[in-house]
Amino acid sequence: MIYHVIVALNSAGKRKIGAITAQLEKRGLELLALKKKITPPGLKEFPSLTTLVLQYQLEKTKAMKFYHVKFSDLVLERKLNHFFRNNIELVFEGEKSISPDTLWIDIKSNIFNEGRKLPLLFIVRNDSEKTFDGCFISDSLNPNEPNKLDPRTIVPLGK
Repeated sequence: MIYHVIVALNSAGKRKIGAITAQLEKRGLELLALKKKITPPGLKEFPSLTTLVLQYQLEKTKAMKFYHVKFSDLVLERKLNHFFRNNIELVFEGEKSISPDTLWIDIKSNIFNEGRKLPLLFIVRNDSEKTFDGCFISDSLNPNEPNKLDPRTIVPLGK
């Protein structure tokens, strides 16, 4: 099983990555790769198809339900835009299947004080891959990748 842990970076570019890695290694997962994406503050990016597809995929997670309760829609939209432009992605591999929601709850409880200081953080498990084949958040959308949705299936996220 391949697990992608994606954490929004703060203005200092840090987010307790060592503690997150240690927590997941205790669960028997091995770190395979680390990818950091930082967009300069003066550079404006418009939401792309990739961003919409990723947001659609993340809506199904327990983490996103938590963030919808914690933040207003406007604040969450701003935080998600920052998240897609400034994040660090950790890729882990493990033999046994662990629910991404269980891992997210462990990190929220043990590292981020029951969610009080929790940044946008998502864990996605890729069941179809046996080996690491790339990051979950890529720089360009390739609908043929197994971890990407077909862009024709995008549904608006309005309420």
